[in-house]
Amino acid sequence: INGIHVIGNTAYAAVGNGGLTIFDITTPSAPTITKIFTTSANAQSVEVVENTAYVGVIGNGVDIIDVTNPVNPTLISTYGSGDGYNLDVVGNTVYLTDNNFLKIIDVTTPATPTLIHAYDSPGNPYDVTVVGNTAYMADYGAGVKIFNIGTEFLPDALVGTYATTGMARD
Repeated sequence: INGIHVIGNTAYAAVGNGGLTIFDITTPSAPTITKIFTTSANAQSVEVVENTAYVGVIGNGVDIIDVTNPVNPTLISTYGSGDGYNLDVVGNTVYLTDNNFLKIIDVTTPATPTLIHAYDSPGNPYDVTVVGNTAYMADYGAGVKIFNIGTEFLPDALVGTYATTGMARD
């Protein structure tokens, strides 16, 4: 399992080549598989907002899946753009780490996700967390990058960098 997101009695797991596995965890000592959903590529991460699962997929960006009925999830769309490692979803925006980029994707209409901006990084973006108007990106060998995302990625969007002694992954 590469990533997991839990809402109530349901766990959503990004399981690499196994896609998205949905578990009923009503009885934590005996979880049961509700559905194994085949993603468009290797599932790396997952975040669920309301009835929509956003799955970072290596080789294809992000799959957007309707999980209203966990027994029968349906693919809404795929934003294909290279490797989707980890992601954070805030409102109608997906922040996706993708090879050499931090990609910001508008998912107001999940069937037609639209790239807002791609920040070309000197490192290899691996993970991202958004808090308020600030995005914190683990940039592997290039440390941690801090962005003011309220600037719509104008030239002053990168407001800080922290050089780590090892690889920044999570």
